[in-house]
Amino acid sequence: MKITILGDPHGKISILGKTDLILCTGDLGDATLLRNYFFKYTLEGEDWTGIMPKKEIRKAYSQTINSAIRVIQKLGKTKTPVFLVLGNADFSEEETTGVNRTFNFKFKSMLKEIKKYKNIVLVNKKVIRFKGLKIAGLDFFREEAEAKKFLSRTKHLDILLTHNPPYKMLDKAKNKYLKAPTHVGSKALSSYIKSKKPRYLICGHIHESKGTSKLKKTIVINAGTRTKKVISL
Repeated sequence: MKITILGDPHGKISILGKTDLILCTGDLGDATLLRNYFFKYTLEGEDWTGIMPKKEIRKAYSQTINSAIRVIQKLGKTKTPVFLVLGNADFSEEETTGVNRTFNFKFKSMLKEIKKYKNIVLVNKKVIRFKGLKIAGLDFFREEAEAKKFLSRTKHLDILLTHNPPYKMLDKAKNKYLKAPTHVGSKALSSYIKSKKPRYLICGHIHESKGTSKLKKTIVINAGTRTKKVISL
């Protein structure tokens, strides 16, 4: 079986060849503007939406949400089964509703767009069997206990698809806001790898640590961003 791994698309996906399954690590939309405002204002304790004019607020949200919608539509048109987790740059139903209500915008819902396509499956906190493979997923999470609770009920997997990387495995963040490169991965995920030994853990999120590594019997792939990789199982 051939599986296409899509690293965080951030608004762009390359032409997809025919494989049996597509796995996507989340962060569908281009979040460049929102990310810039987050680091410039939010980290300093300021509300950027109270500083920027409404035109710029619309532009930032539009960049992320509308580019994510286009990625979803492209994935839907492939007709290939797509297993997807959501990243920190993706918008939940509540978040989209909140933005629309607060600023009187009318952005589409990413989740409603996903539901239009029968081939796209959100696998957050689910275990799915696909052609003999046992696959589970986790959306982006901040609370370790949240991931640990799901993983404690999850036995051996062929593939664990996550947005977060495991701790000290392809998780070193490097940017101008950090004094030094810092491991930011999940200890719940690294603990799960050590105890349950899934065949693969596939993640994204920390683009600068893209690559492949191995811990015991588990192959860990950080797919980075806007990348495509085909594996055979």
